[in-house]
Amino acid sequence: MTMDETKGFTLLEIMVAVMIFGILMITIFSSFRTFMDSSRMVDDHISRTRNFDILINRIVTDIEALRISLPPEYRKPGQPSPAPGTLSSPGESPFENGDPFALWSSREFVNGKVFSTLSFASLSGITFGEDTRTGAARIFYHVRPGTGSSLDLCRFDDIVHHYLRGSAPSNCDPVIFRDVKEFSITFRHRDGTEHDRWDSQSDDFDFTTPVSIHLTISDQTHTFETRIPMPLFRGK
Repeated sequence: MTMDETKGFTLLEIMVAVMIFGILMITIFSSFRTFMDSSRMVDDHISRTRNFDILINRIVTDIEALRISLPPEYRKPGQPSPAPGTLSSPGESPFENGDPFALWSSREFVNGKVFSTLSFASLSGITFGEDTRTGAARIFYHVRPGTGSSLDLCRFDDIVHHYLRGSAPSNCDPVIFRDVKEFSITFRHRDGTEHDRWDSQSDDFDFTTPVSIHLTISDQTHTFETRIPMPLFRGK
């Protein structure tokens, strides 16, 4: 047997083999990372879609339990109030401070952006702990600054009479949707016109409530729109 027949791999052959192995590993790692990134994006999309569904279901639930004042218990601003105890506990009139079941919405600036607010009375109030109060709750959706430059959509919820005694939305309201980029509401009047504000106690809206609302909510990558019919309506 000659020396040529027993020699091993040359240095060049080893280097070529190592280079090929390295290329294969880089390709496999890149493919794996792409797969993981795609999986993460799918998980994020599912999570955000679920969050949208939870938010919309919460708003729809609140609106489906809408409470508004209807004649003869309703009185326009300036008209005499109903007798005490008509809608609340004996000796207390719920109209002493105006209509506690009024519906209103405005547009406000938050960190340089314009967002809708929405406030109405609903029987879908949420109680916690030892709070056993029942009745119509004042629901108020509004956007506030979150962590860093993010913005959060919040939901204020309190029993109407307690609200009228001074409770108001605050920075402690529960966050129901984070990193919101748009929260916009338009209201349809019974005559078919659309409005980006509403006040059921204003002559500008004939002291009526809207027949439906069009809701638009978006984050960085998703936008959701829906029209919600109002279960109750007060005309002139």
